[in-house]
Order: sequence, then structure tokens, then C-alpha cells
Amino acid sequence: MTTPDKIVLTFNEVRVFPHATPQSLGLSDKVKLAAYSKEHFELTQTQKKRRLKKELGECLEEQIPALTIRLKHKDKDVEHLRVKKTTKLKRIVETYRHQKTIDSTVPIELCFDGVKLNPELTLEETEIEDGDLVFVAFENPT
Repeated sequence: MTTPDKIVLTFNEVRVFPHATPQSLGLSDKVKLAAYSKEHFELTQTQKKRRLKKELGECLEEQIPALTIRLKHKDKDVEHLRVKKTTKLKRIVETYRHQKTIDSTVPIELCFDGVKLNPELTLEETEIEDGDLVFVAFENPT
């Protein structure tokens, strides 16, 4: 048998708590409330949240173009970094510096197709495309 504490009342898919009155919710006397088991309500809410997150994520991806670049320093492993096209190259340098724990006093340069890149440029202002390899140049302190 289902007990009252295992029932969830909703109006327009929004939970209505038992202590609320139709008047306190601004409802007329001809409104229909839906009753669900607590398990069913929680499941539908979880599915709704997932759907909204997915839709929001797709919207954000459409609004902010991003790409993956590969960063390589001499004989080191290649690092993959996902960044927005509006990201300045100096921010990429800062991220690489942090990931590799390189001292802030060590100058780091990014090079693409043999050309040193201006750190004030954004990715979209360069010829770098998704998946391109960017070389990281710095001297290891002795």
C-alpha cells in the first residue's frame, strides 16, 4: 500500500507541497493536480535535468566555438588542450606553465609553422585549427 509520504503532488510538472493551499499558489478551484509515486517523480526530475543540461551544453557549444590544440616541447609528451577560439595565447602559456609546474620567471614562447606567435593574439587571429600541433619553446633552468 502506498502511504502519503510516498506520494508527490504536482501542478504543471512542479512539485506542490501538502501544506500549500490552492489560494497560496494562486490556483483556481478547477485545477487538476497530478499524483506520482516519489520514485517516479524523482526519476522524471533526473531525466528532465539531464535533458536540460544536454540542451544547454549544445547551446553553449554552438555559441562558443572551441578547438583542441596539441602542445609539444622538445622530446616531451604531447599535451592536449581544449580551448575557445577567443582564448589569448598568453592564457594558453599560463595553463601550460601551471600544468608543467614551470617557474613564472622562465620565458615561454609558442611557435606554429616555424613562426613565433604573439601572446596577445587569440586563437582565431592565428592560422591554428582544431588538432594542430603548437611547439612550446623555453629553456630549462640549470
